[in-house]
Amino acid sequence: MYKKKTLRRMQPITRRYARIVNDLDGLVRKLHNLRTDIARLELDASALFNQQVHDKVMKQVEDFNAQQESELAKRIDAAEIFLEDR
Repeated sequence: MYKKKTLRRMQPITRRYARIVNDLDGLVRKLHNLRTDIARLELDASALFNQQVHDKVMKQVEDFNAQQESELAKRIDAAEIFLEDR
């Protein structure tokens, strides 16, 4: 990282190069700091997706169980009617 005092003493082309290096150093530092935030967001997104899939599957299971219970109730009613006729 070049300081202003050091930059002032450099030749013009070298000064431009040093400024670019400074900018790149700052950018790399910012990207490095963002890495943990991005990793956390990625984990959160994955967890949310898994939760949505889980909720959808559980709803399908509940619907299937409700359908089977109503089907079973119809069979029991039919069996009771059949037994009453005897």
